[in-house]
Amino acid sequence: NNNGKDDFESLKELYKGYDKLDLELEAAETLQDLYEKYNYGSLNNIAIHYSEAGCYDKAMDLYKQDFNERNSAITAFNIALEYKYKNSKCYKEWLEKSLQVDENYNNAIYSYGVYLVDKGEEDRGYKMINRAFNSWKSEYENNNLSSHISWFISCAKYLEKYDLANQLEEKNQKSSANFSDFDENNLTALSKK
Repeated sequence: NNNGKDDFESLKELYKGYDKLDLELEAAETLQDLYEKYNYGSLNNIAIHYSEAGCYDKAMDLYKQDFNERNSAITAFNIALEYKYKNSKCYKEWLEKSLQVDENYNNAIYSYGVYLVDKGEEDRGYKMINRAFNSWKSEYENNNLSSHISWFISCAKYLEKYDLANQLEEKNQKSSANFSDFDENNLTALSKK
C-alpha cells in the first residue's frame, strides 16, 4: 500500500477506479481533493460527479464557480441540464449562454433545437437539430466525435434515423464491453504500485 499517503498518483488511480465503477460521490470527493491539492481536473468535472451522486446544490455551486472563472460553453450547458426538468426559463437561459460562448457546441445546439420544437418553433428548432446531427455525423465519420456518442444516437433517433441510431448503439455496446480493471473489491489496491 502507500502507507496512508494520498499522493498525486495514488489519488489519481483511486479517482479513476471510482469513476470507472460509477461511484459518483467517492469520485467527486477524490477529484475535488486532486483539484485542491494538485490543480488536477476541473470544477466542472467535479460538479458532474456531485450531480450524478444526487448532490445537486453542491454541483450547481461548483458549475457556477467554474463558469465564472472560465466562461465555458460546456459548463453553461451542464448548468442548463441541471435546470432542464426544474425551471424551463433557466434551462433556456443557460442553453443560450452556452451558445453565446460557443455557437458550434453541438450538445447545446441539439438541446436548444429540441427545446424550440417543444415550444412550437419547429422550423428553427429542426434547423438546429439537423445542424448538430450533420456536425456529429461528420465528426463520427472522421473518428473525431466531440461529444459522447449517446448524444449523436439521441439526435439520430429524434430525427427518426433509426437504422443509423441502431447501428451506432450496437457499435457503442461492443466498444463498451471491455472488462473493467477495477471492481469494488480491489479499490484499496488501486494505490499500490
